[in-house]
Amino acid sequence: TENLCLVSASGDGDIRVWDLKQRKCTSVLKSHVSAVRAIDFDESSEIMVTAGRDSVINVWNWTRKSLIRTIPVYESIEAAGVLRIDAAAVFNSQKGRVVYSGGEKGIVRLWDLDSGEELFTQAKDRNAKHTFVDVMYLPQSGNLCAVTNDQNLLFYSVEAQLKRVRQIVGYNEEIIDLAYIGNEHKHLAVATNTEQLRIYNTDNLNCELAYGHKDIILTLDVHSSGAIVATGSKDNTVCIWAINMKAPVNHRVTCVAVAVGHTKAVGAVAMAQGSDALFMVTGSEDRTVKVWDLEPLRAIFEDPSHAATLVGDAEPIRLHTRYTFQAHEKDINSVRIAPGNKIFVTG
Repeated sequence: TENLCLVSASGDGDIRVWDLKQRKCTSVLKSHVSAVRAIDFDESSEIMVTAGRDSVINVWNWTRKSLIRTIPVYESIEAAGVLRIDAAAVFNSQKGRVVYSGGEKGIVRLWDLDSGEELFTQAKDRNAKHTFVDVMYLPQSGNLCAVTNDQNLLFYSVEAQLKRVRQIVGYNEEIIDLAYIGNEHKHLAVATNTEQLRIYNTDNLNCELAYGHKDIILTLDVHSSGAIVATGSKDNTVCIWAINMKAPVNHRVTCVAVAVGHTKAVGAVAMAQGSDALFMVTGSEDRTVKVWDLEPLRAIFEDPSHAATLVGDAEPIRLHTRYTFQAHEKDINSVRIAPGNKIFVTG
């Protein structure tokens, strides 16, 4: 209690040390040139780490109140901290002291506290636009919890080299379309006022965010297998997704194909049911109806659980149209295919 101190930081970049017993400021540490967003100590309390929007992490000797080194990170930082030594051992740090950071790039990065070397950088999801407004270290579970600017919580396992283990969606905005997927109806595909396809577990509300579109999703349709979903978007495209909720976290939702051809937003989509006829019908604000050939996806329709393996790191397959109709004089908002796959209606 003799050395009970409080450390504070503000938008002016100054870090102040307060003696709580004497109720006064005992030190002012100057190095940052912009708002300081994070303060943390190592397990020995001999080293203090600070980071901020000036794109640097500063390492301080707490006893001498002096700057040891500055680590340039080249992004505005919103959160940083020190991992426990046993957790940091996964990343081969020289002395087991690792600093994590998160900010405008929307990824977690790890740095060697003693050398300043970057040890690990997360790969960002394709087409993801989020940034991090905070990252919290949860030592008991061994996870980092990142808070995104679109109000989601992303949990990353330190032991598994920052693989995502859970997502919680904080805000759905307007729900535009939804449908159950899977034979047991335990998961729900949801299109909201965002470019992400959201797959909810109805038991615990854990959510998978799937990135593929570049604008708001307006419609979705689920194949009779329960494992294939088609989504139409304001970006004028349709994405075909293979769903396998029993797969590892990063391989549960895979964009396997993209249909590009409409000149305006796609507001209606329907897939032929069963595996005998593989085609899809889409309607758009461009007043046309297009019929797309899904035959290149036959292997995926027959076994959706292996979609991630079949596609790998390759780009989604580009689909081709069988034919196009100039169908209506105004926007097309609905498409349905008859059970025999011989007739479809539009509205």
